[in-house]
Amino acid sequence: NVAATLGRLGVPVALVSRLGRDEAAATVLAGAAEFGVDLSLSSRSDARPTARYIAVLEPTGEMMVAVADMAIYDEMTPAVVTPALQALADRAVWLVDTNLPRETIAAILAAKPAGTIGAVEAVSTPKAEKLRGLLDRIDLLFVNADEAATLSGRAVRGEADAEAAARALADRGVGSVVVNLGPAGAGLLSDG
Repeated sequence: NVAATLGRLGVPVALVSRLGRDEAAATVLAGAAEFGVDLSLSSRSDARPTARYIAVLEPTGEMMVAVADMAIYDEMTPAVVTPALQALADRAVWLVDTNLPRETIAAILAAKPAGTIGAVEAVSTPKAEKLRGLLDRIDLLFVNADEAATLSGRAVRGEADAEAAARALADRGVGSVVVNLGPAGAGLLSDG
């Protein structure tokens, strides 16, 4: 979604991913081309299908239930992504999500060139756990209330709690934190 939106806005964007050799991969490739997203640095799997995510949303836009098959991303080891990282060394922002294995997230954040913003999307509460021990490598962290609570150790029930959780994450080394509170909006903590 981020890559497609940036592509639609005319921002040069590359998406490093892993695709199966299935019909879903053809759909992803066609959609990426339509939105101006460069997928040339992505790799293919002979063993697993392209990832799928299906969500049912409430009328308010909040997720009611979701089903995901992201097993293909387990194949995105540091060895698989390193060639792509070298090709993207001139990019201003690297956005990583926690669908990747923890060791791959760590390798990407370690390889990030000086001056490049290392942004991370926590994705889900269980997957956010992969960020423990890596927070001080993250320049910009995107979390929802539950993910913020998991990573900060502070319950998030409202705006004041979200700010306290964001400050706790900043104290652990995160540069800037965006906490999404759903229909209540979002908050950004940056430079204190």
